[in-house]
Amino acid sequence: MPLSNKPTSDSQETLQPEIPFNPDQELTPITQPNAGQFGTLKRRGMVDVLGTYLKNDKLAFLREYTADGWSALLDTLLDPMIVKSTNASGGHRHALERISNTLGFLLVASFFGIKSKKMEAAIRRLNLQHADAGILDKHTFKVTEKYENSFLYVLAVIIERIRDGLEKRNIPRDSKKGIAIAWDLCKVWYQLGEKIGATRMPKNLEAHDHFVRSHEQKIRSEMPQDHQAQEMAKEQAKVALPAIAATAGLTVEKLLRHVRPDVKKLLGLDDRDVQIQAQEESNTMNKEKFSVTQYLRTAARMLTHAMLGKPEYLRVLEQADEELEKANDPNWRLVYSILRYLGEHPPKEPPKTMTIGKKSEGRAIINEGTRPDVMYVVLPEPRSHLTVEQRENGQIATVDAASLIGEFNMTEEIPATATVRMGKGQVRLVEITRELYDKLCEYPLFNKAITSLKQKRKKDNETLNGNGHASASASSVA
Repeated sequence: MPLSNKPTSDSQETLQPEIPFNPDQELTPITQPNAGQFGTLKRRGMVDVLGTYLKNDKLAFLREYTADGWSALLDTLLDPMIVKSTNASGGHRHALERISNTLGFLLVASFFGIKSKKMEAAIRRLNLQHADAGILDKHTFKVTEKYENSFLYVLAVIIERIRDGLEKRNIPRDSKKGIAIAWDLCKVWYQLGEKIGATRMPKNLEAHDHFVRSHEQKIRSEMPQDHQAQEMAKEQAKVALPAIAATAGLTVEKLLRHVRPDVKKLLGLDDRDVQIQAQEESNTMNKEKFSVTQYLRTAARMLTHAMLGKPEYLRVLEQADEELEKANDPNWRLVYSILRYLGEHPPKEPPKTMTIGKKSEGRAIINEGTRPDVMYVVLPEPRSHLTVEQRENGQIATVDAASLIGEFNMTEEIPATATVRMGKGQVRLVEITRELYDKLCEYPLFNKAITSLKQKRKKDNETLNGNGHASASASSVA
C-alpha cells in the first residue's frame, strides 16, 4: 500500500501498519542559521502563509491562522508521554501555566525576532518549565532521549495544522507551492525548536511526514490501552481549551471548529457541558492578568537552578518590575524585593525551594501556636491557594497570590496566630532564614515594600477581627 502524504485522517477508523520511523537515518542535527538568514526564512514563510489566510479570511486572517496553529496543542494531549509529564510536574492544574507559557512562545515566535527581548523571555520560561518536568536536562536545557519524539511531535503537529489550514484555502499539500511552504515551515519551527531544547529535526519533508504518521500511529495505539493517561488527557484538555480560546481571542465554539473531530471525541471535548464550562472559564481568564506572578514564578524557578548570579535572572525581574508598576500590589512588591535582592547579592548557597502539589492538600506549613524560625515566599500556581485557619474561627482567609508568610511571627518572636495549610493546586515556596532576613532589612527596596505591606495588613486584620473572611496574603498569620 502506498504511503499517504497526509497524516492521520479525521475519517480513519483504523490505522494501517506504518513502516517504523528510523531516527538515526531520518533525523539530522539542527544547524542554526545566523539571525539574518533565519529572519529572511521566517519572513518568507510567514508572508506565504499569512498572505493565503488574508486572501481568504480578510480581517479575520490572523485569528484563523492562530486558531489553526494553536489547536495543535490539543492534538498533543493524545501523547501519553506528554500528559504524564504534565501530571508528574504538578497535576492537571499545572497545565494552565504550561499551556500559557507554550502559547506565549508560539505567539512571540511567530511575530518577533529570534534575538528580541520578548523571545528571550518566552524561551527562558519554557525551558525552565520543561526542565522542571524532566523533559529537558537541567544543566544543558536540551531534550532528553526519553522525550525526544514527543517533543518533536509538538513542533510537527503545529506545522500539520497550518498545512491543513492552507489546504482548506486551496493550497493542496502535494502541490508545488504547498510543498515549498511546508518545508519552509519545517525549517522555521524546528530551528525555533532548537532554542527550546530540540537537537535534531527531520532531514527533509518526506522524513517529517513519515515521523508524523509513525508517531500518531504509535500514540493512538497506546492511549486506548492506558486508561490512566486517558483520564489525565481529558482533565488537561478541560484546562487547555479555555486557555487557548482566551489567548486566541476566540469563543470555545469557534476554536473547536479548528480541532479535528477525532481529537475532540478522544479528549471528551464534544460534550456540550464541557464546552459550556470551558467558555465560562475562558471568560474569566480574559479578565485576569497572570503576567506579574508568571514572572515571579519564573524567577523562583531560577533559584532552583542556581541561576541567581546570571543576567537572565535580573532580566526576568526587570519585566516583573514593569508589570508591578501597573498592578500596585504590596504583596507582589515585597516578593519582588526579596527576589531582586537575591539577584543582586547572590548568597553562596541559594535559598531552599520546594513545590507542594495537589496530593498534599491539608498539609500544615505553619501551625498555630508555634514559633516559626523561618518564613516563606509563597508563589501559588494559577487557581491554587493556601488556607489560613484558626482553632476558634475556622478558615479565615486564603493565600492565592504571591506573598510572604510567617515573617512577623519569626521577627517579633511571637507564636503564630493561625495555621497555614496547603489548599488546592500547587504552590512553590522559597524559605527565608533569620540570617537572610537580617540582610534583607538592610536593603532599601525591601524596607519600603514591607512598610507598605504592614499598612495593608493592619487594615486586613481590622476586617478579620470583625469575623470577616478574606482572600488575603496570610494577613491573619501576621
